[in-house]
Amino acid sequence: MITTDHTRRVDATWQGWYFVAGEGWTAAFGRDRGLPTYPDLEELEAARGPLRRVEPVSADDAAAMRDALAALGTRAVTTLASALAFVWESKLPDVPRRGDPQPDYDLAMRRLTAGREGSWESQALKELVWFGRDVSMSRTASKDAITEVLERWIDGPGPYTEVAASLAGIVSVLADEHGPQGWRAVADQWLQPGGMAVEDTALCRGLLYSASQYA
Repeated sequence: MITTDHTRRVDATWQGWYFVAGEGWTAAFGRDRGLPTYPDLEELEAARGPLRRVEPVSADDAAAMRDALAALGTRAVTTLASALAFVWESKLPDVPRRGDPQPDYDLAMRRLTAGREGSWESQALKELVWFGRDVSMSRTASKDAITEVLERWIDGPGPYTEVAASLAGIVSVLADEHGPQGWRAVADQWLQPGGMAVEDTALCRGLLYSASQYA
């Protein structure tokens, strides 16, 4: 899991910022988005606030997420992906619109990746969201619990929790409780190595099992 990083902030529009020595507070993909650099935190707060610190997942949230996933057994990975897709889609009607009636999908996705948008884990998470839209998972108490934690991480009044690496850590630890074949305990038969869903397996296992001691 990630460690506390006092050089990262997320602003009111889920834009991630990080501090670069000698330059100041720089936006993730700021050049592509035409965003300036701010010399100090006060100016960044005044222009883009309220800001939230990016911090590691709390012990309580890690436990709540772990318990919800454990209750799902081999449906844990697909249900988690489905919950991510639900959280992503839930804000689409509310995000700012461009010149046409299509909602800003990138902004909605940034809610889930703002903590470290440029990381490989965040890039994989974007693909996991699309996978989650394709799987049909009914609403359960465990899925509701997962959704509640995710929404607290990205929209809560406290610090912003980096989503992708936190989930990778939690799922990997849960799988490792079952030993070297732990992936079989959290993912269904369609997401096992050697199966027909090669790309989906590589995506889900590549991210969510990446912190396993057996990966």
